[in-house]
Amino acid sequence: MHSSSVSSSEASEQYNPSYYQLERENTKACLAKDFTSNDATNGTEPFEDASEASRAPDEPFYSQVAVYTGNQTCGGDDVLCEGGFEPDEKVNSLSLIMLGLRIIFVKAVAFNFLMTLRLWIH
Repeated sequence: MHSSSVSSSEASEQYNPSYYQLERENTKACLAKDFTSNDATNGTEPFEDASEASRAPDEPFYSQVAVYTGNQTCGGDDVLCEGGFEPDEKVNSLSLIMLGLRIIFVKAVAFNFLMTLRLWIH
């Protein structure tokens, strides 16, 4: 059972944001996540003009994103991940294999259902 109140031990612990920077061409995005105070990114580039930090109702941590162009930095020296995400060939091939196996499974179930139905009719 989930409680909507925060326990006193959770409320006393403060977590600073983790910063992730992504960029494509001239557009950059900075993601600040997993922090406990909704104003933890105030005064940090590029979050001055960004929307407020938000969190899901059942989650204890806030997240915030800012999209920007120019020479601003994302979280100073605390950036955990820079650049873009490149597609991984191994992950793509495994995803295709899983899709193929799921299709074969669905076809087998449908064939078994039809054969069972045919047997019951005769």
